[in-house]
Amino acid sequence: MKYFLFVLVLLFSPPVFAQRIVKNILIPYIMDEFDTTDSLLISNGYSERLIYKSMSDSSKVGESLVRYEEYNKTGQLKRLTLGRDILHGKINLLLICNKLSDTTWSVVAKYPPGSEELTSISFSLDTIIDGKRIIIPLYKKDAEGNIVIRSVIGKRDEDGFASYAKTYDLNDSLIETYYPLYRGDQKKEWYDTVAGPYGRTENYHMVDDKVIFRSTEIYNKRNRRLQSSYVTQNLGSVDYDEGYTMYGYDTAGKQICRVSQGENGSIGIERWYSKDGKLTRYTKDYDLIDDSLNEDRRYDRYGNLIFLEHVSSDMWPVYRYSFRWDVSVQGLYQRKEEYYSGKLRSIYRYKYR
Repeated sequence: MKYFLFVLVLLFSPPVFAQRIVKNILIPYIMDEFDTTDSLLISNGYSERLIYKSMSDSSKVGESLVRYEEYNKTGQLKRLTLGRDILHGKINLLLICNKLSDTTWSVVAKYPPGSEELTSISFSLDTIIDGKRIIIPLYKKDAEGNIVIRSVIGKRDEDGFASYAKTYDLNDSLIETYYPLYRGDQKKEWYDTVAGPYGRTENYHMVDDKVIFRSTEIYNKRNRRLQSSYVTQNLGSVDYDEGYTMYGYDTAGKQICRVSQGENGSIGIERWYSKDGKLTRYTKDYDLIDDSLNEDRRYDRYGNLIFLEHVSSDMWPVYRYSFRWDVSVQGLYQRKEEYYSGKLRSIYRYKYR
């Protein structure tokens, strides 16, 4: 999992900190976990899931508890503990989740003093004051020494990004506002739709102090999206970014492929394979030079993911990660094997109660 951190440098005279706005940033774990649901677990009469891990050369399969999840009666994640060996107190992070509304979550994150997720500048402002480097902690610690962060997180979009995340310290003071997507000071925004004999075209336009942005969606008469595209023009220069996506369907109208061109000109093809109306396989390929795939997912007849392979083609040498799951007849995961470049790396065991 990758997290991208864009460093924000602030210059100010007195060592006094006020709320800051942060753009294009992901909050580790919090942004991936807060709206997790598992109705299957609840329907089988369980409310807790424990995941144990061991290395491939260990004599005991799944010896260290590395993840502990608790769910409420509706299958919503309410508590998550992550660590290298939770039973022996080696905890990296504790999340307590609370759904405030259909679109808003509150998440309290606690990082213990010995958390492996922390560094000397974690959740701190790294700046320069009077010519000297100063690291100012943004969040306070509780009586046990845990760094405590409360986040209020807004609705996710179709790409999985939250619209905003406001973070508070122990005193409920607003510390940071996160915007995972680009947001400028919009000066003008409008939509227009053009209808024709074969369908319609929907355009969205936005102009702010830095860019002109336009996205286009083309639909046929059956309301199936055939193509998407966008163009971003930087004001004051000739630089621009553009990309497009085309969609393919079978005779029943189910999407079976998607072809995309990114900003760097690379072409990506995604394919969905089904049998008897059920998804059996999904593939993604951005190389298009041989028979290898960048991603390959396979499912059993009940829709459970049982195989995942991912190739990091943008790195050299190329790394290949594979995961295999064993699934019970109730659809619950029992065991996962993790492979690295074809060699077994670790084994996970799932337990429910």
